[in-house]
Amino acid sequence: MTVRLQKGANSLLMYKNQNLDEITVGLGWSKNNDFDVDISAFMLNEDGYVRNDKDFIFYNQPEGPNCCIVLYEDANSDDDMCCFTLNLSKIPKDINKIQFVATIVSEENRDINFSMIENAYIRIMQKDNDYEIIRFDIEEINNEVALIIGEIYQYQEKWKFRAVGQGYNGGLEVITSAYGVKVESDQNKISNDSEFKTTQSPNLSRKTKRSPKKKLEQHTEQIIEQIKQFIPQINTAVEKKQNESNTRMVLDKILMEVLDYRIEEVKAEQKIQGRKADYVLSLNDTDIMVVEAKKAGMSLREKHIFQATSYGAYSGIKWALLTNLVTWQLYRISTQEKVEANLLFSIDLLPELSRDDAKKFVLISRYGMTRKGLLENTWNEIKARSHESITRAILTEDVINKIRLVIKKDTGCNLSNEAIQEVVEEILQ
Repeated sequence: MTVRLQKGANSLLMYKNQNLDEITVGLGWSKNNDFDVDISAFMLNEDGYVRNDKDFIFYNQPEGPNCCIVLYEDANSDDDMCCFTLNLSKIPKDINKIQFVATIVSEENRDINFSMIENAYIRIMQKDNDYEIIRFDIEEINNEVALIIGEIYQYQEKWKFRAVGQGYNGGLEVITSAYGVKVESDQNKISNDSEFKTTQSPNLSRKTKRSPKKKLEQHTEQIIEQIKQFIPQINTAVEKKQNESNTRMVLDKILMEVLDYRIEEVKAEQKIQGRKADYVLSLNDTDIMVVEAKKAGMSLREKHIFQATSYGAYSGIKWALLTNLVTWQLYRISTQEKVEANLLFSIDLLPELSRDDAKKFVLISRYGMTRKGLLENTWNEIKARSHESITRAILTEDVINKIRLVIKKDTGCNLSNEAIQEVVEEILQ
């Protein structure tokens, strides 16, 4: 059950009486306002200051030290406008508190403040299943343009959350200054033409916000262009029937240069308890996808995904990718009743990558996998549109009863639900 806090109240970060290491912090508000709100986080020491500028997490610097906290401006949630993921075990020992701050993006000739925003909230969720643990609905917001929404802090070596809801008249630049962050803005850039340049300070200059749809379109275009340089190599690999070793040389480059995974995130030849994986892709030290690689152009069969599925099921990985360079098949690993691999989609790179396939390629790229819930939402939509799902919905009592009422209205015949269901089942066979 969700713990609902009032302003000033606090609660331990626990789930089923266990302390949490990995959490998601979701923030949201009514979507009917026509101005932008920026969300940021400050990692503070016991004196209430950042240790350095890296402890300031915001739109131009979305990752904290060692990825202990990561900001996602497009949360891919039906409710949250943005979210943070936190690994509390990675928080540096000298960090005592993490504050979450909202600031209104100022506009000329407009008097905008938080009193114009409705239904603002912050919630804490277990990262693995998004189960909501703590929620703070902010009911009293005055005319301020900055708001400390809540904070996670250490108390007797345990992490707690406090509902703050404190407003301030200064914007983001004032807040950063108060916490000891040295920032750079378009109005106050420090010129340094000497050969001894210092580390650049965070820049608060806000680029034009792009919607998640626009970002997806941009990454789709990038992948279409990037994959073109590999088409000749893929054709050559298929024509010469290159072995798996040579195939993987091309695959390595595609994973890093097109799908944008970092070299340390592409782990080859992984083994665990007798199970093997050609590759395991990871993000923020969490394994997210198993890859099974076959030689270029080899016919892919369902049995080829078994090894990757077995490794993924044992390791708690949800996604398995099977590829021969030409075709890329993504599977969802299910372990509910038995271990199964359900095909989500298939991508063909030859003769050229189509736009629809490029959009799918984005989903398995580093960008796509870091967008919280993007791939999972795609999987849920595919399941919802499946014949099995539609059939179950049609055969529910509510739908059958509505069909009976329509038939009665049109024909005057009052058939039983059982008679109608029998006919519907015959139609659906």
